[in-house]
Amino acid sequence: MDKKLLAMFRNLLGLDIKALPDSISLEDFNKLIEESAGKLFIKPEDFKNLQKTVSQKDLDLKKVQEEFDRLKKIKDEKKSELENKMTQMSETISKLTETIQSMNLTQESERLAKQYPDILPELLVGKTQEQIEAIVDKQRAVNKKLYGDSQHFAPADYSDEGQVDEAIDQVKTDQNFNGEQSAVKILNLERTKDSLSK
Repeated sequence: MDKKLLAMFRNLLGLDIKALPDSISLEDFNKLIEESAGKLFIKPEDFKNLQKTVSQKDLDLKKVQEEFDRLKKIKDEKKSELENKMTQMSETISKLTETIQSMNLTQESERLAKQYPDILPELLVGKTQEQIEAIVDKQRAVNKKLYGDSQHFAPADYSDEGQVDEAIDQVKTDQNFNGEQSAVKILNLERTKDSLSK
């Protein structure tokens, strides 16, 4: 056989010179090809089987990909649903927190109104105890100039005009008030009487 042709076959088939020597006859070469079918060379039926296997593997891979996509979609839907629930819970918690804070402010305002009846609770709400005491002392100093000893001052609760008239008479006869204090007290009582008549 031609040496160049044999060299090309060696190169194509990955054979060395011992497996495919230059001195090989045409009969030996044909015999080698027949014996090597399915080993060095692919038979047509082997190629078809390989194609079937590859096609089946491709189908299996597509099925796996479809299942993966389906599971991913379910996971994304559950994640979205969970995020919606978390958002709703967060909004509910925010509303509850606001309600609780409002209730706490109302309770604190009521407590401060009882503890310091001569001071507007709005001035004291949300302050520290030190700040409250400082505000109370300053406000009472102002009230003392206007009304006398404001430590014992409490807003009167009148249910009718007759009670207001009695209070006015008491202020007029009370020697503890000077002229200015008496006038301020009577003026406030007159306003209270007007509000009751309305």
